[in-house]
Amino acid sequence: MKAKYRKVLELPTEIKRQIAREIGVCLRTVNRSLEITNPLLNETADRVRVRAREMGAIEVKKIFFE
Repeated sequence: MKAKYRKVLELPTEIKRQIAREIGVCLRTVNRSLEITNPLLNETADRVRVRAREMGAIEVKKIFFE
C-alpha cells in the first residue's frame, strides 16, 4: 500500500453546507472544490474556494492510501 498526500482546505461540515446553500451547489461539489492537489477547475469551484477562505478554511495535508 502506497501513501499519498493531498492538500485540502478544511472546514466543519456545517460551514460547507452553508457555502453550498449560498452558492447553490451540492455538498459534494463543495468538498471536491476544496481539494487543492486535484482541484476542480471552473468558476464555481473558484467561488467555493474564495468563500471558504473568507470563512476561515485552513490548508492541511491529508494522507490517502492506494
